[in-house]
Amino acid sequence: MLCPFRKNRIPKKQTKGTPSRQSLWFVMFLFGIEGFLLQTVTSVNSYTNSLYATYLGATQAQIGVISSIPSLVSLVLLLPVGLAAERARSSRTIPVFLSFFMSVMYLLYAFVPQSSAHPIPWYFLLLGLTTGLVFTYNAQWQSFFADAISADQRNDIYTFRTRIGYPSTILVPLICGALVSSLAHAADKIFRFQCIYVVCSALLLIQGVVLLKIPFSPHRTTDKKRTLSSEIPEAVSEMLHSKAFMSFFVAIMLFYATWYIDYGCWYLAETLYGGMTELHLSWFSALFSLSQFLALGVFARLNHRRSVHFTILLGIAGLALCPLAVILSVHIQGSLRPWFFMALGILFNTTPACIPLCVVQMLLDAAPEKHRSLNISLYTMATCTLQMIMPYLGSRMYQAMGANQEAMVSFYTFVMLIRTAVMILFIFRYRRIKKELS
Repeated sequence: MLCPFRKNRIPKKQTKGTPSRQSLWFVMFLFGIEGFLLQTVTSVNSYTNSLYATYLGATQAQIGVISSIPSLVSLVLLLPVGLAAERARSSRTIPVFLSFFMSVMYLLYAFVPQSSAHPIPWYFLLLGLTTGLVFTYNAQWQSFFADAISADQRNDIYTFRTRIGYPSTILVPLICGALVSSLAHAADKIFRFQCIYVVCSALLLIQGVVLLKIPFSPHRTTDKKRTLSSEIPEAVSEMLHSKAFMSFFVAIMLFYATWYIDYGCWYLAETLYGGMTELHLSWFSALFSLSQFLALGVFARLNHRRSVHFTILLGIAGLALCPLAVILSVHIQGSLRPWFFMALGILFNTTPACIPLCVVQMLLDAAPEKHRSLNISLYTMATCTLQMIMPYLGSRMYQAMGANQEAMVSFYTFVMLIRTAVMILFIFRYRRIKKELS
C-alpha cells in the first residue's frame, strides 16, 4: 500500500487483486476504456454482420446460419485457449494476445470482397475469427479480472466498465445506419462496411495496449509439465466436487436455457405480430438500451446493500414478464400495436441489465481458483452450446404449434411459465445462501 502523503503513482508491482486506493481510479478508468472499445466492436458486429453478408451475395440460407458461426467457433477454441491460459505466465497474456489477433482478423475481414470471386466462404471463416473470438476473449478476460481485482472491488469496477460501454450500444447502430443507408449502390455500401471494420481493427489494437497498462502482478500458473489427459479431468473434478460451483452452474444453465429459447422467435414477434417497422426496431433498441444504462447504478447499489444473488432476481423477473409484450400486444389494433409492444418491451427489458453484472461476479466467486481459466472456458462452452441449441428448439416448437399468431401466443405463454419456474428456483437459492451467510 502506498503512503498517503506521497504523490499518486502506480506501483510497479502489487499484491494480486488489490490495487492501491490511489491507483484504483486509474485501474477503473483503464477497464472502462477497454470495456468501451470492446462493446463498440460488439455493437458493430450486431448491426453489420448480416448486412455485410447480404451485400456480398449471401443467400437466405447462408444468412440464417450467421448467428450460429460465432458459437461454433467458440466451442472449438475455448478449451485449447483455456489450456494455453493455464500455462501462460499470467492470466493477462491470452486476453492481450486475442486483442491483437482479432485486430488483424478484422483487417482481413474488411478485405473479404477482394479475397476472391466467391467471397462468402472467406466471409464465414473470418466471421468466426472475429465475432466468434469475442466469446473466447470474454472467458479469458473474466479470469484476468478476477486476478487483477479483489472481490470487494469487482462490483464497482465492473459496473463502471459496463456503464461506459452502454452509449456505444445506442450510438453505433445509428452511426452505422447513417453511413450506409444514404448510399444507393451495393458497392458503395460494401466500401463503407470495409471502412467500419478497419476502424474496429484499430480499436482492438488500442484495447490490447490498454490491457497492458493495467497494474497487475502475475498469478501462479499450473505446472507446465502436466499433461492434458490429467489436467482436464482434474479441472472437471474440481468443479464437480465444488458445492458452490455446482449450485451456481445448474441454476445458471437452467436460466440460460429459458433465456435463449426465444432468440429465434423474438424478431418474428416484433415484426409479424408486433407490427414493427425498421424505424420502430431502431427506436426500440435505442430506448431499452438507454433504460438499461440509466438503471445500472441502482443495480450496483443493490449489489452492495443486498447481494448479487438478490439483484439477479429482478433481472429474471423482467425476463419472465417480457413475453407479456407479445401476448398482450396482439389484442391491440391498428397503429398503436407496435408502440404498445415497445412500451412493455422497454419496461420488462430494463431489469435484465443487471444479469451480466451479477452473473460475472457469481461465476468468479464460485469457480475453483486452481484451474480458473480452464474452468471458465468449460463453463463458457456450456453456455455457447445452449446458445446454439435453444433458439433452434424454440423455433421448432413455434413451427410445430402452427407458425401463426395463436402459435406465437402459446409459445410465449410457455416461455413465461418456464422462466417463472426458474425465478422460483433462484428465490429458493437466494434464501438458502442468505441463511448460510447469516
